[in-house]
Amino acid sequence: MKNFVKFGFTAMALLMFASPSYSQSVLKQVNKQEQLDTVQYIYPKTNFDEEYTKNAIALGNSTINGVLFYKITNDGLDAALLSTIKPEPVSGHKVFLYPYTPYLVEYINLSKKQARSRDPQKRKVMADERLFNYAYYSETDNYGRFSFGKMKPGKYFLSAEKMVSGYYYTTVATGRAVTDFNPYYGQVGVTQYENQRQNWSALAILEKVVEVKEDGKIVEVDARLMLNPDRLIK
Repeated sequence: MKNFVKFGFTAMALLMFASPSYSQSVLKQVNKQEQLDTVQYIYPKTNFDEEYTKNAIALGNSTINGVLFYKITNDGLDAALLSTIKPEPVSGHKVFLYPYTPYLVEYINLSKKQARSRDPQKRKVMADERLFNYAYYSETDNYGRFSFGKMKPGKYFLSAEKMVSGYYYTTVATGRAVTDFNPYYGQVGVTQYENQRQNWSALAILEKVVEVKEDGKIVEVDARLMLNPDRLIK
């Protein structure tokens, strides 16, 4: 009993001695977590040239025609270009067109790098609001087709996003069953399996650079939504 009481007082003394430093340690952790949770905003270093952007989107006599589609395997992966999987056109969806400016290129690449970053610090890439004022959009028809008329020669960036989903079946272990008696090993447990449906959903993204080389020409493009368009643009 005396030993128990002695141990109790010793434990309380150690706890009282440790608690100030322990509290400070937790406080530091909380402060660090607050810092990580506080969003830090990142802006492109390139200045937004409004006059240059306005001129780049000026009217011309060319047309950009395209079709918005995706080509994804049953298990939710981008299908190979030569795959026999049938392309799925996207109807009633907006496709945006931006003038292909140095500011836009830096903004997109910053966003891609941040999306791939494993840094726990929360960061968000921000664009000049005027960027979105100099953009057109076209809505796809029942076959996924879209068109931008009166375009001048130059480079443009097509953009669109869509949540896509699907399912596949996979064999899953569900339990064990005991077989008949084996003279060498006794009763042997055998794993039971069954086919289960696995659902998936993901954001598919269109990022495509289109160039109009001559005024008055019609440019045709295949605008494919991809699940992993992580290549930096140039």
